[in-house]
Amino acid sequence: MSRLIERGQLAILLLGPAVIALCGGGYGQKVLLWSGIAVWSLVIIGALIRRDPLPGSFGARTALIGLTALGVFTAISLNWTPVRSGAKIEIERLLLYVGALTAAIPALRSRSSARLVEPAVLLASAATALWGMSERLAPSLFTLGSTPYARGRLAEPLGYWNAVGGLSALGLVITARIVGDRERSTLTRAVAAICAPLLGCSLWLSYSRGSLAALAGGLILLAVFVPQRSQLKAIALTIAVSIPAALVADRSDAIRLLSGTGNTRNSAGIILLVVLTGMSAVAAAAVVILNRRDGSAIDRPSKHLNPRFRHIAAVIAAVVLVAPIVGILAGTPTKSVATNDSIAGSSRLASTDSDRGLYWEVATDTFGKNLIDGAGAASYRFSWAQGPYARLPVTNAHSLELETASELGLLGLLALGMFICGSFVAGRRSLRRDPGLAAGAATGGLLILAHTAIDWDWQIPGLILPALLLVALLLASAEPPPPDSRRLPARLLISAVAVLAGLWLWHDWRAVVLQKEASTKIEAARILGFTPERYAAIDSRLRAAGWLNPDSAPTRTRALAMMLDGRPNEAVTLLERLIVDDNADYYAYALLANAYFQAGNHQGFLNAERAMLLLRPLSQRRPIG
Repeated sequence: MSRLIERGQLAILLLGPAVIALCGGGYGQKVLLWSGIAVWSLVIIGALIRRDPLPGSFGARTALIGLTALGVFTAISLNWTPVRSGAKIEIERLLLYVGALTAAIPALRSRSSARLVEPAVLLASAATALWGMSERLAPSLFTLGSTPYARGRLAEPLGYWNAVGGLSALGLVITARIVGDRERSTLTRAVAAICAPLLGCSLWLSYSRGSLAALAGGLILLAVFVPQRSQLKAIALTIAVSIPAALVADRSDAIRLLSGTGNTRNSAGIILLVVLTGMSAVAAAAVVILNRRDGSAIDRPSKHLNPRFRHIAAVIAAVVLVAPIVGILAGTPTKSVATNDSIAGSSRLASTDSDRGLYWEVATDTFGKNLIDGAGAASYRFSWAQGPYARLPVTNAHSLELETASELGLLGLLALGMFICGSFVAGRRSLRRDPGLAAGAATGGLLILAHTAIDWDWQIPGLILPALLLVALLLASAEPPPPDSRRLPARLLISAVAVLAGLWLWHDWRAVVLQKEASTKIEAARILGFTPERYAAIDSRLRAAGWLNPDSAPTRTRALAMMLDGRPNEAVTLLERLIVDDNADYYAYALLANAYFQAGNHQGFLNAERAMLLLRPLSQRRPIG
C-alpha cells in the first residue's frame, strides 16, 4: 500500500508543474494557493510513509534551509514593508517553492524515480509551447487572451514572453539530453526529439534575447558535462530540426504578429503545422537511424573533447550566459512603455536596448539605503514609484538577486545565497557520482539561474517549479543512503511545519472565497438595490476575510460596499486607516478619491488623486460605484 502511495505522490510531483504552467503559470492567487495546499499535503504524506523525509547531505540541507529562511524573512518583513498585499503573495509563492522542494527530495532518492524528472520537465515545456502556439496553428479553433505589451510575442499561457522563452529553452536543453542519453530506450529518445521543432519555434516567437543566450550557454555546458559523441550528435540534431519551423514562423506576419484576415491566418497556421510535423518526423527518424548506426557499442568520451577543450568550452558557456547582463549594462534605455523595437520580429534580437539598467539602478539605490533588512517584501514597486523614472509602470527589478537585495537586504541575500550555494555543492557531488543522471539537471538549473538574473522569472511558478524539480534531483542524488530505521523526530518536525504552512494557505484561500462571495453579492445588490440585510451579509463576509487574511483587498471591498450603500464618510475613515498601513496601495487611493468626491470633499479628492497618480502616472482612474 505504501508503495502505491509513493508512486501516486511522485506522479503528482512530476505532473504538477505542467498543470500549473497551463493554468496561467501559477501567477494567479487562486492557483497559487491550491498548488501550495496540494504540495504541503504531499509533504505530510511523505513524512508518514518515508523513513527519512529530511535531506541528509550538507548541500541539500543548506539549500533547503536557505530557501526556508528566505520565506521566513519575507514573512517577517510584513512588519515594515509598504506593500503588505504584495508581500502576502510573495509568502504564498515561497511556501509553494519550499513545499515542492521538501516533498521532491525524498521522493527522488531512487535512481528510477530521478530518471523520470527530465521527461516530466520536457512535458511541462512542450505542453506550454503547444498551448501557446495553438492560436497560431489553428486560429479558427483557439483564441488565447492578449498580454499587455506583448505586441505579437508568444506570451501565453505563462502571461510573459520571456518566461515562455525561458521554459522553451529549458525544454530544448532537456530534449538534447534525453536524445543523447544512450541508457534510455529508442522510443523515449525519439519522442523527445519530436518535441524539438515545437520548442524551437516557441522560443523563437518569444523573441527573448536572454532565453536564446541561455539556450546557447546551456547546450555548451551540456557538451562539457557529457563529453560523449552521442551527446554531441543529439545537440546538433536538436538545433538542426528546430531552425526550419522557426524561420517559417518568422517570415509570416500572420504567425509572428497574429495579423491578417481569418483565411490568411488559417493558411499560415496550416503551413507551419505541416513544417512542424515534417521536422518532428525527421527528428524521430534521425534518432532511430543514429541508434542503429551506433549499435550497441559502448559510448566512450569523445576524442574531440579533451580536458583542455572542455575547459575552454566551459569558459565560453560562462561568457555566453553572462553576455546578456553585459549587454543590458552597455545598452541604451528606451525609457518608454512600448517602442517599435518591442514589436515581435527578429530585428529585436540584434538590439541591446533595454530599460533593465534603470530597474537595477533603483534596486541598488534602495539596497544602499536599507542595507541589512531591505525595504520589505514586494516593496520594489514602491521604491520605483518614488524614483526618477516613475512614469514607467514597473513593479519588478527584473533580477532575482537585485530584487532580493532591494527588498530583503543582506539577510535576504544570505538566505538566497545559501539556497544557490547548497545546490551548487550538491550538484557537483551528483555530477561526480552519476554524470549521466545529473548532467541534464545541472545544465537546466544553471540555465534558469542565469535567466532569473535578468528577469522576474522567480514570480512565475510555471517556470520555476520545473527548475526546482531539476534542483531536487541534484539534491537527492547527492544524498547518502537513508537510515534503516525511521527517524521519528524528523517526521514529526516535517509534519508540524507542513500543517502550519497548510493552515496559512488555507486561511488565505478561505479569505479569497469569502471575498469572492462578497463581490458577487455586491454585484447583485447593485442591480436589486442595497438593503440592511444585503449589506450585513456582505460586511460579515468581508470582515471574516479580513480576519483570516489581513490584506488590503477585503478592506477595499468593504469601502466599496459602503460607498454603494451611500456611506462615503465611513468609507473615507476605513480607507484612511488602510493607507496608514499600506501607503503604496494604488487602488486604495483610487477608492479614497471616489469616496471624497461622493462625500463632497473636493480638496480630499484632489489630494487622493495626486497620491494615486504619483504611484501610477500612466494609469487613469476608472469610475467606481
